[in-house]
Amino acid sequence: MSARTLNSKLKIITRANKPENVNKIKRAGATSVYCPSSIAGNRMALSIIKPASIAYMQTLINTKNINLELKELILVENSSLINTALKDSGIRENFGTLLLALKRDNNTILNPSPDEVLLPGDIMILCGPDEKLSDLESFVMG
Repeated sequence: MSARTLNSKLKIITRANKPENVNKIKRAGATSVYCPSSIAGNRMALSIIKPASIAYMQTLINTKNINLELKELILVENSSLINTALKDSGIRENFGTLLLALKRDNNTILNPSPDEVLLPGDIMILCGPDEKLSDLESFVMG
């Protein structure tokens, strides 16, 4: 983890072979730690609890001809969407995309309400066809 001492803002993503090592690796300076056995266990449990949801997500991942992407867009100061309520933004109507969540500071607003006002620095987590997301990105960036 000497990279952390060279650059404190560096994102360090690593793997833990055992779940009990995740916290140790984070304390050593990793930004994100993934444990494949834990991920697999959670996925298996979810496939029992929510089989239709997991099957849908698996279809999205495995099907090559589905034009559906996830994208993060940061709202810059001069964006025309700043200080606009989500219901007035046209994100869904004009661009055919869904706003799944907003990251604002250290908070995540899941399924934001139509009255949520978009602010500078908000990170929009969007889902939609790639070309529509690109159109929205062009519109957001001005």
